[in-house]
Amino acid sequence: MISIKLLKGLIIRKSILTTEFGKRLSFSAVGGRTIVSCTSAEEDNDMKQSETPAKSINQKVLKKSAIARLNEESVAKTLNVLNKYGFKNGVTQECPDLLSIPPAAIENYILIFRETGLECVRPFMLATFPSLMKKTLTALRKLKIIPDNVNILENYIKNLDISKKVEHSLLSAIPRNYNEFCLLDLRLLFLQHFLAEKFQTKVETIQKLIVKYPRCKHRSFTWYLENIQILRENYEFSDQIILKHGYLLQANPNNLKAIFQEVSTLGGMPLHVITKRRPKILMSSVSNLLETNELLKQHKIRDESVKKYPDIFTLSSKTIASRLQAFDETPQLIPFKTHPRVCRLLYYFTKVKRRLNYLESLEVSGVSLHILSIDKEKFAKYIQLGEIRNKGADVIYFLSDYLKLTRERVRENISVHPHWLQVPAVYLHDVIHYLISTKGISKEQIGSCLPILLYPIARVKEETERVEISGEATKTDTFFLHMVLYYLEKKFHFTGDGIWTTYHQSRHNFLDKEHLGLDGHDENGKAHVDIGSDEDCNSESSDEEEKLEDFDSDDNE
Repeated sequence: MISIKLLKGLIIRKSILTTEFGKRLSFSAVGGRTIVSCTSAEEDNDMKQSETPAKSINQKVLKKSAIARLNEESVAKTLNVLNKYGFKNGVTQECPDLLSIPPAAIENYILIFRETGLECVRPFMLATFPSLMKKTLTALRKLKIIPDNVNILENYIKNLDISKKVEHSLLSAIPRNYNEFCLLDLRLLFLQHFLAEKFQTKVETIQKLIVKYPRCKHRSFTWYLENIQILRENYEFSDQIILKHGYLLQANPNNLKAIFQEVSTLGGMPLHVITKRRPKILMSSVSNLLETNELLKQHKIRDESVKKYPDIFTLSSKTIASRLQAFDETPQLIPFKTHPRVCRLLYYFTKVKRRLNYLESLEVSGVSLHILSIDKEKFAKYIQLGEIRNKGADVIYFLSDYLKLTRERVRENISVHPHWLQVPAVYLHDVIHYLISTKGISKEQIGSCLPILLYPIARVKEETERVEISGEATKTDTFFLHMVLYYLEKKFHFTGDGIWTTYHQSRHNFLDKEHLGLDGHDENGKAHVDIGSDEDCNSESSDEEEKLEDFDSDDNE
């Protein structure tokens, strides 16, 4: 039996999980600690009969850094991988740190050692893989990790699909004192020549690729052969695409196969179409892709938006879920929920929220989707020039989509009001919701009187009640909203100024220069308030965007 104390806090339950190889994995709480136990059915029966005291169980503590990553599913997968490659049941008792290593990484380590010629891979070798790879061959032979009779060069050539010409060229490039090479550098030399032949390119090109994607150094030759075959045959990627997106070579081939078998469409697009547009999607786990696709459907994010920004599938499904919830809780963003660019807002949601907070601190209520999604330099320019306002296209798209009207008709109807560009879309959304949900007004009636949506909801409610009580019109009359609009503007002599009574103190919702100083700058020529970095717009490796990692992080969080 394996019993490992993990300092993860109290779990008020006990759960049992059965692995593919018939093992029972249990998680239970003892005091303030979580006990992870793995037994076979026979061991479990023996335990019940012998009633071994807890004090006699050999217990080991995992490293603190591994505790946060450990979960039932990951532990079960790790045990299944170890069983697949012939490790005995007590291996994790001997070396508990194995439970903290991602299952796919363990499989990769085993393959690398076997390619080297080590048929007997011991548990401590997997736990100390990074340090062993940096040791010279001489040191590894002294430590009896590599037997004296193992010919590493022959083993590597046997595991690689290379021609005799490349083999001769490769062997001639290896110095006689190669035993003073560390194992990692020797494998790297073979890898460079192997990939250069596979893609019919120069060794220098492969060297640049590995410098750009350093994790390629730690992949087994077996995985490289599988990845290249899968990418070429299943996904129909050309060699140019694979080399351009070199990170694909460090993918887990098991995950690539699972995606191809289990995922047919994403965002309404066939798998082979969306993966060619955004190959990085293949670095996400198959479970993450399916969960994200389902989340987008549940929240009614349209396929049109996903097609415009498929990068949304490179984020963790948990991240997408939290952002969708926050999106629905942000009034300023609700009108953009059906917009084709909503996936871009979700992808850069951290930046979007930061900008919303900044503009709110400046008492700017008119926010357009364009302002929220442009790069940092353009955003700063808008701020300095005081040109923050609504975009007519945002308002027209929202009304056209919500009321099922043509954009031409919406523009023609609402543009009769002189200040239609000054009212945020969120206010229009509130008035529409009130008229339809509370008063039972039809969309056809609203479509014939769009300017009424520009007025403060408090005044719309007041004048609606007035018309109903006076009996001048009923809610079913086609001119009902026109009568309400008449009273909204009557005391303002039908100039359109009636929209300012609650929303604003002046006619213009532009950013006054006094917010930033006389010329919109401080003494250093910069805006006073942080407007947010645009690194997440220009970099694929932004930490705050919680990009998915490859198999070293195993399942995405």
